[in-house]
Amino acid sequence: MQIFWDENIEILKKKDRLLHQRVITYTLEDVGKIMPTDTVPTLRFHSPGKKYEYACHPLDPIREIMDRLPILKNENKLNETVCIFIGMGLGYSQKLAFEQREDIFRMIILEPSLDIFCLALKYVDLRPLIKADKVFIFAGDIDWDDFNTTISNKKIETDFLISDDPALFDWNPDLYKGVKNKAHAYASRVISGFGTLNQFGEQLFKNRIANLTLFRESNPVDVLKGAFSGKPAVLVSAGPSLEKSMELLKKAVGHCVMIAVDSAVAPLLQNGIIPDIVTTLDFRNLNSEKLSPDIIGPSDFSLVAAIVTSPRTAKRLSVKNLFFSFQENDTQNWILKALNIKHQLPPVNTVALLSLGFAQIIEADPIVLVGHDFALTSTTDDHAKGTVISEGWHLNPETIAVPAIDGKTVKTLGFLLEFKQNFEQLIKRHNRNYINGTASGAQIEGTDVLDLASAMAKYMDREMSASDIMDAHIQTMAQSDVLSFIMAAQEELAVAGKILTQVQKIINLNAKIGLFLKGREKNSQNILCFFKLPSKIQAVKQKIIKLRAGLTLFMAMEEVAAEKVIEAKKIQELEVTKNYLELLAKESRVIGLEMQGHRCGLEVFIQSVGDLVLYLKKEDHLLTKITKNKYDETDLIELGKLYLGALDAVKAQKILERCRLEYPDSARAMLCMGEARAQLLDFDAAFRYWEDAKKKEPGLNTDIIKKRKALAEGWIQRGEKDPFIFEMCLRRAFQLWDEKEFCVQQKEAEWARCAGLMRQRLADKKIGQVESALMSWGPVRDFTPEWYYLMAKVCSEKNEKSEALSHIEKALKKQPDHPEWMSFRARLLLETDRFDQGIACLEKAVALDSAQAILWEELGDTLFALKDFTTAAIAYEKCFAALPDKVDVLRKFGDCYFYTHQFEVAQNAYRVVLEKDSGNERAKANLDRIKP
Repeated sequence: MQIFWDENIEILKKKDRLLHQRVITYTLEDVGKIMPTDTVPTLRFHSPGKKYEYACHPLDPIREIMDRLPILKNENKLNETVCIFIGMGLGYSQKLAFEQREDIFRMIILEPSLDIFCLALKYVDLRPLIKADKVFIFAGDIDWDDFNTTISNKKIETDFLISDDPALFDWNPDLYKGVKNKAHAYASRVISGFGTLNQFGEQLFKNRIANLTLFRESNPVDVLKGAFSGKPAVLVSAGPSLEKSMELLKKAVGHCVMIAVDSAVAPLLQNGIIPDIVTTLDFRNLNSEKLSPDIIGPSDFSLVAAIVTSPRTAKRLSVKNLFFSFQENDTQNWILKALNIKHQLPPVNTVALLSLGFAQIIEADPIVLVGHDFALTSTTDDHAKGTVISEGWHLNPETIAVPAIDGKTVKTLGFLLEFKQNFEQLIKRHNRNYINGTASGAQIEGTDVLDLASAMAKYMDREMSASDIMDAHIQTMAQSDVLSFIMAAQEELAVAGKILTQVQKIINLNAKIGLFLKGREKNSQNILCFFKLPSKIQAVKQKIIKLRAGLTLFMAMEEVAAEKVIEAKKIQELEVTKNYLELLAKESRVIGLEMQGHRCGLEVFIQSVGDLVLYLKKEDHLLTKITKNKYDETDLIELGKLYLGALDAVKAQKILERCRLEYPDSARAMLCMGEARAQLLDFDAAFRYWEDAKKKEPGLNTDIIKKRKALAEGWIQRGEKDPFIFEMCLRRAFQLWDEKEFCVQQKEAEWARCAGLMRQRLADKKIGQVESALMSWGPVRDFTPEWYYLMAKVCSEKNEKSEALSHIEKALKKQPDHPEWMSFRARLLLETDRFDQGIACLEKAVALDSAQAILWEELGDTLFALKDFTTAAIAYEKCFAALPDKVDVLRKFGDCYFYTHQFEVAQNAYRVVLEKDSGNERAKANLDRIKP
């Protein structure tokens, strides 16, 4: 076998002296034996009994890597991607990736074992990797600060692909798992500055804090650690094939713990299937719409929600049990410590991964997958039928062929393939029996394919109550103390306050630098270095340096601070200065941006956590009074209002129901109960409560009007933030408040955009969507003629011609000279055999707008097909007179005379056509057929 040690070491010395020194002074341990193969050497571990005996394939390592390495199959461009390899092995995967994916922006290799790294240096030519500018190798004891700097040094939006080596993880799981978790954590923090978290970091933080108002009603996922050890779990996702498994899933209920992702809940409930647990992850408020909006009463399932999920999701559901999960890369360590969180889930970006991570925490075995297609298994849907959210994935033509569970291939998309690969990586974390019982879809590595019926017969032959098991485990676990949590939050607030004071001092001092620099550009040649600055400015600069050196950044708010901090880094990296004053100005801007970011993060933290502390204290005070029976009506209503202010309608309803029972004449309780029902989308009940409140206390009518209007405006604001659900939000807003001035305001703000969208949907034949949208806009119809026109189009598409005519006539009554609408009325009249009326209407439309003459051509085509050539010729003639550029209409005119044997007229028509369009083959052919 060839030895490459000297060549590799020489390059390593030039590229990374510290790593070079560490390698040449290291005493290698005997971890395995290098074995020859037909191509390149492989490594056989000295670890009998392990799943992976070799670090690489024992016969053909290169071919095996080519077949399995996900990065080689990823069809996305990687020029904005940092690829992180956890575990180097002998370096073959990285060499292949480097050679075949020249578009990789940066490659980082983390090899925590110097023994493995040294073997690779000895037996593999690593020179292409070592000397490449875009490749960074960390081996042995990893310098995480250096790693953080390397992944943060990015001038474009960052994405990360993290790949690990299963053989190395099997060989030394503790070593490689620790490195992977840290890499994930650091990458997640960097993403907070570049990607989604850069935009939504503040919302993620606020979601955590808002969810903690549910402190007393929730439990961390920790309490269920090992609860279902050795018991079967069925994980239900919302793939298109889910519908095929519904009948079997009905039979599985009560024989397993059924864990469904939020988007699968609606179709499951529609089929009479109630899962034991629902998982939810999405941080957007749109997320609450995945869990059917029709759920306005108690739910018979428990909810497992990521702590950063939209607080609206948990707060609008009355579930059996509520559990919050925390990820290993969570930035709020003080919360983890205060809640004594021992078990965190791996970082996940899909709710299917959350379900799998949760199933592993509860130690379920086997874990049976249903609806996990990870592929385009339907030509009409991208999710199971009945899901609330649909993205139209199945319409994307850029597909990838992957192995299917039936041994054939199935088409998928790049991001679905990435989701599948992440899922496969998570499967490897725990040794379980993983059964893929999905009806159709992509093959999932690490699972055994077994149809659901067989899996149920083999593993689910006994009855079990998942609810009883969960309740028993919860009772054995000590609850976190709210007062202790409040104390922890206050301690963190005190730290944040001190750091904010330091940050503000730096900002104030930096402002003095800015004032000094104003107008001094022309005198730059007089100040060539720091010591040429005025003594006062020197002192200011030194104070800034000292304060920055002693500044301990508040890590809990990296998410919020990241945007400004990254902007500062870009200036630091990219901006070139010509003299000392320009350098000073650049440094001042960098410091200013950094400190602005940290100040913003600290202020958000202090405000949000401070509000949480006040909320928990007030809640504790009122609950204590109620527990001690030292309360009155005012206390109950005040607690109800506290919950309503936090959008926690479920808790508000419970306390207000108690108030109504004890104080049945309380109009204020009825007023608040109406708001609670409105938050829960039960508008009919809300109006009943408000009506009862007015009867009890007529003076409350003004308060009720204000409340209805405020709630309606809240829905409008939410729809503006989530355009995908704007029409649904609008419908809810109009249900709450349909006063004309409010309706006019919404029409002026949003109608034009929505009408354009409806026209596009009509063109795409999405008639149901248009009709639903028009129903949402119903309250504006009397002062929006276009509403009637669009509804006429919908009715026409549904072949409801008389209704369509009724609507278009209402539109024209309000706007009588609209040529497009008049033309459409003409079409409807012609289609309903009112020929004379239709022709008269069409003539009026063309007189207003010649473009409407296109209908004459359509009418001519219809008559031509009926062989009424004479009348068809009249229609074509009228069209050509109005639209003389439509040469082919003149050809059709000639065809009419050709078929009625009036050849001279036909000849003249064809000749004119060919003068205008010499390539008109139909006109040429018919002209040739006419004998002189």
